[in-house]
Order: sequence, then structure tokens, then C-alpha cells
Amino acid sequence: MALGSQAVARISVRVRALPLAFVIPATDVLLLTSIALTGLVPARHGFMFGASAFLLLDVFGPAQERLAPRIMDEAGSIVGRMAIALLLVAPLARSSTAFLRLAERLPFLIVAVLIARAAGYRLIAYARAHGYGLEPTLILGAGPVGATLATTLVSHPEYGLLPVGFADRERSAPDEGSLPVPMLGSPELLLTLLFETNARRLLVADPLLSEHELVSWLRAIDDPNLEIHVVPRLQELGSVPAGPTVDDLWGIPIVRLRRGALRSPGWRVKRLLDIVLSSALLIAGAIPLGLIAIAVKLSSPGPVLFRQKRVCQRGEVFEILKFRTMLVNDDSDTTWSVVDDERQTAIGRLLRHTHVDELPQLFNVLRGEMSLVGPRPERPQFVDRFSAETPRYADRHRVPPGLTGWSQVHGLTGDTSIEERARFDNRFIEDWSLWQEFVILIRTFRRIV
Repeated sequence: MALGSQAVARISVRVRALPLAFVIPATDVLLLTSIALTGLVPARHGFMFGASAFLLLDVFGPAQERLAPRIMDEAGSIVGRMAIALLLVAPLARSSTAFLRLAERLPFLIVAVLIARAAGYRLIAYARAHGYGLEPTLILGAGPVGATLATTLVSHPEYGLLPVGFADRERSAPDEGSLPVPMLGSPELLLTLLFETNARRLLVADPLLSEHELVSWLRAIDDPNLEIHVVPRLQELGSVPAGPTVDDLWGIPIVRLRRGALRSPGWRVKRLLDIVLSSALLIAGAIPLGLIAIAVKLSSPGPVLFRQKRVCQRGEVFEILKFRTMLVNDDSDTTWSVVDDERQTAIGRLLRHTHVDELPQLFNVLRGEMSLVGPRPERPQFVDRFSAETPRYADRHRVPPGLTGWSQVHGLTGDTSIEERARFDNRFIEDWSLWQEFVILIRTFRRIV
């Protein structure tokens, strides 16, 4: 066993489960609560300000995402968020005097939070240096950068990462005896290695992998609790932008992948909004939907609703609902485009042109099979075909499909490029945010109008 491996073993012996992630939130709660209780500000306003500041600093703040947070890097963000918290309290203040008293003490409150956070960061670093709260970390890439990273983490446990081994191909790996931690397997076994080592972090260093392979394997990781960091290329030339997703490990910059979809607190809000908005639209549109159903029924023999199998999240199949717009036929599962199909009914042509035929999909949204915003679901036969022909097409199924989406608002519907659809849909997933959802809904409404 190499000297570095012995060091890892000694550190691992001292690893203890310690909830270090709660140190900063607990510090903020104690400080903000004590400010309200000491009489420095009116208690009522103090508690309202403290609650607002806590939400902005700890629930929606970026501090907990950093491996090596530095108070000076966050000072500007903390000042801005606490100022916003003060403005949120303003409409609730019963008198201008009480609000002004709170505003006068804002500089003192900011300084107190900065000092308390600096002390909290020192406490976290001290605990990690003594083997507490370290996270098992797998390194993808056993080349010079990966080996340097592992050595750095062994020498500096204050970063909180305990390297457990490398994943790389034999042709790119140096002599295993020279590595600070053992070689565990090839990248093809990445998911198995992550499970067996119970890794909570994955560092992507310099594996000799194609971009296609690397993206495919990283997107296959569906563990929302795993953090993925990447050493950017050309980082020696200053190509790494500053920001809350960038950490510095003893001179080596690493960028944390956002992976916002399915792991952000906002994703739970998304599902709640889906339920509320789809229910409201169904209730508000009950009469128009009923009239449309009658018109469809009178237009031609057949059912009011058209049902078709579509592929949703994780490749599962569900039954999508639409108002029937054509004469009853048996080739809807095999025909790609029916824009100019002569079998469309008069009411069906109008429903398609206005996209009103898709309103019954609100029931799919309510049942959780779809979302208001997401990639457009496709039929199983075409999913198999497009997945074989179009790179990254299957990656669209990482999230629920939607009534509308990023590709749809760019006009990529009907007989348009499948490759471009996949590109836009995957970009939506990688950059997901509630604000982006709002923008897509507004643009969809504008296009319909």
C-alpha cells in the first residue's frame, strides 16, 4: 500500500458522522433570534426580519454548496440578501419609526452575521481536519490531474472530501503503486463503483474518454444526493469564471454541476404548481371543455377523447389524452405527421390549429404523468427509432414530459429536426429553474394568442 493510501486509511479511521451541513443554518438561527430577543430592534419586527433573512441566506442562498466557503467571497451576497429581507419587512411594519429603527441597525446586523459565519466556517474546517464529516469521494480519471487531486485531498482534509479510489481505463492509468488511492475499476463500472464505495462526491479529472461517453455516463447518474464536480479544461489559462459553483482545491479549480432538475427545492414547487394550475384550468374551463366535447361527438362517430401510448420519465409508458380531431383510424401509432391528413374533421382542424385539442392533457398533468413544462412525449415506436438515430435523444426522459417546453416555444413541433429538439430539451433540463418555467409558459401563451 502506498504512503498516500496509508494516510487515507488513517483519516478514514477517524471519520465520524457529524451534521456539519447544519452548522451555518444553526448559527444564523441563533444569531437572528438573539437579535430579536435582546431588544436591539422591536421584537415583532426582529422576528419577521430574522425569518426573511434566514430564508434568503440559508434556504435560497449558495453558501452550503461550496466546499471551501470564504466569507469575503460571500460578503456582497450576504449584504444584498439582508437588505432584501429588510425591504420584505417594510410593508408589515406598523409604524415608520419601528422600521427606521430596524434599518438603522442593519449594518450592525450584517457585521454580526459575517462574523458568525466566519466562525462557523472555521469550525467546519477544524472538524474536517480532525476527521469529522468527511464525504467519500470517487475520482474519475487517474492521470496527473486526478492523482494531484487525490494527494491534495489526503493532505488537506479540511475540504471535507475523503478520496476512496479512481475509476479509469488501464491504458490511461499510471503504475497503480504510484497512486495515492487505489484504482477501483473502469468508467464503464461507474454506477457500480459509486454504489459500492457509498461515494457522496464524484470528481471528474482527466479521464481519456470521449465527450459522448462522459456525458452519457454522468447523465445516467440519477442519485440526487450525489454532487458532481469537474476540473475544467484549460484551467491553467484562467478559463474558469468565478461564481458560487466554483471551488478552489489548493490551487485546482473545480466546477460543480448544477443538476437542478429533480434535486432543487424548486422542483417540489414545480409539482405543486402543476397540481394547482392544472386543477384551476380544468375548473375554470369546465363549461368550454364540455362544449368542445359535444362538438367533437357531433362531428363524426367515435369517442370524444383520443388516447395514445406515449413515453414519459425513465422510459415508462402512459396514455396521453387529447380531443379527437380525426375520423377513427388504426394507424395513429405508426404515422409520423398528420398535419394535412384529409381525415381531419372540421372541428378537429380548428382544435389543432389553436392547440385546444391538447387541453385534456391537464388530466395527465394532474395525475403526475406529465408536467405543464417539459419535453414533448413521443410514441414508443418513434422513441426507439430516434434514440438509435439521434445522439442524446433518450436523455430527454430524465424529467416528466410537458404540455409545452423549451423546444416547442422555439417552433420545434410537427415535422421539424429531432436533433434540434433533443438539444433544446436537454438544455432545458441542465439549466432548469422556476424562472425558466415561467418564461416558457408566457412564451407559450403569446404564441397561442
